[in-house]
Amino acid sequence: MCLTVINKFKTRQQARDFAKQPLIATKDISVFKILKRETCFFSGEFQGYSSPYRSMIYERNQEYSVPNFKSNTQNNYKSEWRLNISSGLHAYTSEYVARQLWEDEIYDKTHLLVKMYIPKGALYFIGEDKEIVSTKLIFKPLK
Repeated sequence: MCLTVINKFKTRQQARDFAKQPLIATKDISVFKILKRETCFFSGEFQGYSSPYRSMIYERNQEYSVPNFKSNTQNNYKSEWRLNISSGLHAYTSEYVARQLWEDEIYDKTHLLVKMYIPKGALYFIGEDKEIVSTKLIFKPLK
């Protein structure tokens, strides 16, 4: 999964500089994540949950982190540059958007929409379509 940052830039350098200055969570942020239900190929027995694109295993009541973001810039030929974040922990800020984008998979019960949160102090970027990517994610809803 790749997140395109919501901001647009006039130069490639501006986009690169922005990549070095992610936002810092001043409080815990509730987010929504799509997880794939993993089952045994032979028995169909439930094995756990994983991220749909990178197959990272997620377990409840665990904190996940990545050391930093990986990014690249892209020119859309309209005299503006975009910043893409390709590495980080991706989620959605809107339950509605997540459900709309993954409607078939949720209906088929191959995927699950779960509530997680980005803890205070984590670094993050906001993307288009209510996406968010962070350096930390906790698989436990806020109380």
